[in-house]
Amino acid sequence: MMTTIYHCFHWIGYHLTTNLLQEGYEVIGIDPMFSPLSEQLYMFVGRNSNFQHFYTVQDKEKHVHTNEEEIMINIQGNVLVIEETATSKATNCIELPPLFGEWMDLDELGITQKEELAEWVADTKAVYIEDLVQVLIPAISKGEWHPSLHSLEGREENLEKKIATTWESYFQLQKLNSKNSY
Repeated sequence: MMTTIYHCFHWIGYHLTTNLLQEGYEVIGIDPMFSPLSEQLYMFVGRNSNFQHFYTVQDKEKHVHTNEEEIMINIQGNVLVIEETATSKATNCIELPPLFGEWMDLDELGITQKEELAEWVADTKAVYIEDLVQVLIPAISKGEWHPSLHSLEGREENLEKKIATTWESYFQLQKLNSKNSY
């Protein structure tokens, strides 16, 4: 199955992309790569033989023929829009719960301390991105467009470690941004 991910270097798209690649799927990523983070994340997947990157949809359409079993995933805020190119050309939307994880931009939430991140996770009952992806990928590959996200509730094992890795990646993101602000 071929999967096209729009905004593949958005932090959610990146997690979907890397996990699909790890499962052996062919992934086409669409991303204009306008930030230092995009360039950094490209370095992690760019050499994978199952990955192709295009800056725009038009670039992809010029170079890749649509596959009958292709699935297109577009991240639009807190919604995943999933389109099948097979016979039905159905469009499905999955509303995402509040998420946290590596490479998310904590500045958007006004979070400046690790303790604030932990509070936000607790208050919003946020789900760790990798936990979500572990439920989404099998569901998508089976054509289950309304996966049960209830199994994600109460997943608090290793929560402190998940918050710590999210916080560490935030510092890496800050370093990337400061290097490119000159």
